Amino acid sequence: MVEGLYLTLSIGCLFLILATYASLLSKRLGFPLLTLFIALGFLAGPSGLGLIMAYDKQLLVHLGLLCVGVIMFSGGLEADLKASRHYVKSGVILASLGVIIKALLIATFSYFAFQISVEISLILGAALSSTDATSVLSLFKSKKDISSKRVQSVLNFESTTNDPMSYFLLCLFIGPAFTDGGFDLQPMLLNPFIAIIGAALIYQLFAFPFKMKWKLAPEMLPMLSLFYAVGLYTTVETLGGNGLLSVYLLGLFLGNSDVVPTLKIDAFFKASFMPLKMGLFLMLGIMITPERILLAAPEALLLSTFIVFTARPMSVFMALPFSNFTFKEQLLISWGGIKGATAIIFASFATFRLGTSSQFLFDVIFTSVIITSLFQTWTFNWIAQKLTPQTTDLFKDKTQVILAEN
Repeated sequence: MVEGLYLTLSIGCLFLILATYASLLSKRLGFPLLTLFIALGFLAGPSGLGLIMAYDKQLLVHLGLLCVGVIMFSGGLEADLKASRHYVKSGVILASLGVIIKALLIATFSYFAFQISVEISLILGAALSSTDATSVLSLFKSKKDISSKRVQSVLNFESTTNDPMSYFLLCLFIGPAFTDGGFDLQPMLLNPFIAIIGAALIYQLFAFPFKMKWKLAPEMLPMLSLFYAVGLYTTVETLGGNGLLSVYLLGLFLGNSDVVPTLKIDAFFKASFMPLKMGLFLMLGIMITPERILLAAPEALLLSTFIVFTARPMSVFMALPFSNFTFKEQLLISWGGIKGATAIIFASFATFRLGTSSQFLFDVIFTSVIITSLFQTWTFNWIAQKLTPQTTDLFKDKTQVILAEN
C-alpha cells in the first residue's frame, strides 16, 4: 500500500515537472498553458498511458472548485483599488452585467441551435460566461503585444473578478434543472448576501490581532490567510452562499487594508498561483474521453464561432455603451475575453449535479474552451496590430499627465 502511494506521488511529481517545462514550450509556440497542461493530464489518465487508472470524479470536481477559490483569493489580494480607479468601473460592469448578457446570449443560441432544454441551455451559458485570468495575463507577456495599457488593465480586472458572477448564475440555473422546479428567490438573494457578510466577518477576525497590536510572526501570515480563505469558502458554501465571491472579497479587503501587512501573504500566493493552475489543468486532463470530445466537436465549433464573433462582442458593447473606450478598443476587449479552466470546472460541477445524462454539456463546454482559447490566443496580437497601432503611445502620454496632476 505504501509502495502504491509512493508510486502515485512519483507519477504526480513527474507530470508536474513536465508541466513546468511545458510552460517554456507554450511561450515559444504561442499555445495557451491550458491546452498543454490538459494534454499532459490526458496522457497520465485512463484514456492516455493509463498511469492513473482510478479517480474519484466528485473529489476532483470539488478540489477543482477549491483551487479556483484560492486563485480568486489571490486575485483579490492583487487588486489595487487605488491604482485601478481609472478602469475599475468598466471592469466591474464587464464582470457582472457583461457576464449576465453573455450567459443569456449563449443560452439562447444553444437552445435553438442544439434543441436542448431551457435549463441546460442556461447552465451552458453560465459556465461559458466568464474569462480566465491566466489565459488573459499570458496575452500581455508576449514581446509582440502592442495593446494599450488600459485595455490590458480592464481585461485583467475583469478576468480576476467575473468568476463569482458566473458561479452564481450556474448555481441559480442548476436549481431548476436539478429539482425540475421554478426559480426560488430566496437562494438568489441569500447567495451573495452570505458571501459578503462572511467575508466581512472573517476580515475583521483576521485584522483583530493587528488592531490590538499583537505581534504575530510574519512567516505565519501566509498559512494563516490560506486557512482563513479555505475555511471561509467551505463554510459559505455549506450555508448556501457564493464561496468564490466570499474568498475574492476577503482577498480584496486584505489587499487594500491599511491594518494587515500583506507583503508576505501576497508573495506566497503569487508563488502558489502557477502550481495551483498546473494541478487544476492536469486534473481536468485526467477526465477527458477523446471519443466524446470528437463527437462534440461540430457543436463546439459552432458554439465557439458564436461566442467569439457574436456573444462576447455584443456583451462588451452592451455593457460599456457610455465608457471612454473607443470602438476599436472595445473590439480588442471583446477579442481578449479568453475562456479557461474555470469554465471546464463549472461544467464538471454541473455534470456531477445533473448526472450522466448531461454529459453532452461537459463535452461541448470542454471542446469549446479549447477551440476558443487556441484561436483567440494565436490571433490576439495580430488583431491588436490592426486595431491599435498607436494606442500605446497615446496612453503613456495620458498616464504621465495624470501622474503629474496627482
